[in-house]
Parts: sequence; structure tokens; C-alpha cells
Amino acid sequence: TLARQTEQAANLYDLISRTFLASLSPDCVIETTSLTLELPFGGCSLQAIGYRVQQRGWIDTLPILPDVEDTPLPTAMVAAAIHGQGLQVVDVELVQRSTEPPPRLTEAALLRLMDAHGIGTDATMSAHIQHIVDRGYARIKAKGDTDQHPGAPDEWFQVHREIHPTSLGLAL
Repeated sequence: TLARQTEQAANLYDLISRTFLASLSPDCVIETTSLTLELPFGGCSLQAIGYRVQQRGWIDTLPILPDVEDTPLPTAMVAAAIHGQGLQVVDVELVQRSTEPPPRLTEAALLRLMDAHGIGTDATMSAHIQHIVDRGYARIKAKGDTDQHPGAPDEWFQVHREIHPTSLGLAL
């Protein structure tokens, strides 16, 4: 629609003008403090890094970074390291964990993302998803047990249908 194109044009102009102004702005100056601790057992070392923003500079003009905040190291820790004093290990705990993949994207979530990023029109977005399935790049499975929801409206199935890549889709 014309309103959407006008909004996209305004957003593009805003990005271009902010990028130009940022190129003329002072540098962002961030002081970094790094402290490496050598542990007396297991040949392990730990590193702590602290940041202190000294001058925000171009970040105020072009806020493309997440909020830049001070995250300094504790003063006592830095002072002890500067003076060559040891730091006492209070507790050591070994925890085994594993990562998990993010949840699968549902059809409804993909449609929202496509709309947010201007991919397709309301009339073609569902067709794009169907083409991906028809070409064998992905398959759609109901999340959970659909037998427990007999007679559920079509919207329920759209929200609860997950998109799973096929081996062909993963290869691309």
C-alpha cells in the first residue's frame, strides 16, 4: 500500500541521514579492563572483562548497538590484581549443561515475521510457505497432540503447526 511504502521510505531516509550524521560525530570511546586469573589447579584460567563508557559519541546519533552501559570490574578485584595480591577462590562448582536449539517456528510466527519485514503481500505470504513445502525444503507438523483438539478452528492449527526443515532444506 502507499502508506506502507511511504513509511518504508521514511525509515530508509532516517537510516541514511543518521548514518551520515554519525560519520561526522565524535568517536565512541569505551575503556576496557581485562583481568585474567590463573587458577592453581587444573591449568585453568578465568578472564573477566569490564567496560566503562567514556564518550558515547556517534552511538547517540545512530543507535544500532544495544544499550551501551558501564559494566566495570569490581574495584577491589582490580586493585588486588594491580598490587600483585592473590585473590582467594571461594567456591568451585563443576556443572555439566548442554544447549538446546530454539523452538521451531510456527506458521503463524513466520507469517508475522514476513509481514514485519515486508516479504510478500497478505495474499501471497501463505503461498510462499506452501511453495517451500511443495519444493521439499520443509514440512509442517502439528505441535503436540492434535487428537486432543477435535473440531478446533483452523486458526488453532495455524498457530500450532511447526515448520521443520527437510534434509534438502538443510543442505541449501
